[in-house]
Amino acid sequence: MTAPSSVITRIWHVDLATARKLQGFEKTPQRGVSGTNRKHSDRVVNEYAFELLAGRWGFSHQGFAFTGSIDKGTAELKDGGQRIRAIIQACTVGATMGDTTLPANPDCAMDVLITEGLDEQAWLVMDIGKGRLPMDFLASEGEINTALLGAVINLCYRYENGGVGVPYVRDHWSKGKLSPTVRKRYLDENPGLRESLAEGARLHGVLTPSAAAAGYFLAAKAGVDKGLLQDFMDDLRDGTGENWVKGNPILTLREMLSKARTGHRKLPTEQQLALFIKTVNALVKGKPVENLSFKVRKSSTGAAPETFPRFTN
Repeated sequence: MTAPSSVITRIWHVDLATARKLQGFEKTPQRGVSGTNRKHSDRVVNEYAFELLAGRWGFSHQGFAFTGSIDKGTAELKDGGQRIRAIIQACTVGATMGDTTLPANPDCAMDVLITEGLDEQAWLVMDIGKGRLPMDFLASEGEINTALLGAVINLCYRYENGGVGVPYVRDHWSKGKLSPTVRKRYLDENPGLRESLAEGARLHGVLTPSAAAAGYFLAAKAGVDKGLLQDFMDDLRDGTGENWVKGNPILTLREMLSKARTGHRKLPTEQQLALFIKTVNALVKGKPVENLSFKVRKSSTGAAPETFPRFTN
């Protein structure tokens, strides 16, 4: 097929005033009404605004797409509504991710590729391909074991950015995506993540490899003795429990995980990481542990979920 002769593509420098003007060409999402745009996600808009304010938003082919003409006032926005809202939010409200808040910057702006004159049915072929996963971006950087590496990066980043030392919030760990730029920067700053993958993989069947790898990396980074940490990993994988006394933290963890598997109860990776941390901390302190848990829900009395633990060295 050929492109319609009416299509025009150009680069605009979009500031707050321009973003508001462009947003005016969007039809408000309305159920059952043809031609309206899809609903936006406040979470995604906030993530985009945060990246803009942090100076990490790079130029790409993804911009704003319209049918009709902007200059003639006949345009209708078909793609880019969340990015437009992100510019407006970055300029007027600011953005928060984890425990970091970036204040609004009225001068925040970005260069964007603007396409006008698209066919009325162009939206049918937008965003229908296979979505790019973290492993795809990591593979393009020459990394290996990308599925596991991507999961470990996400887990460690969430731990270090608003996850540790505060009451557990499921959404912090499960919702939102790290941008490729943030993911790459975190890996560049923490190359030891790559070495932790093998440690995590060898605990497959005991712990989820991403939780084990993240625990190993974060423990080493926190200064936990390497010998103690290595013995812990070995015993957790190969230990039979023979000659272990009741209260041995590793035995308690193994029994707790075994009961979860037997009961077909799948523990989220961050919950496994919390249990990993508690066990290592008990070993560091030489403290017996007969019962091991991590409370992720409010109690019947209304008490908040448990505070996510940090490593003791």
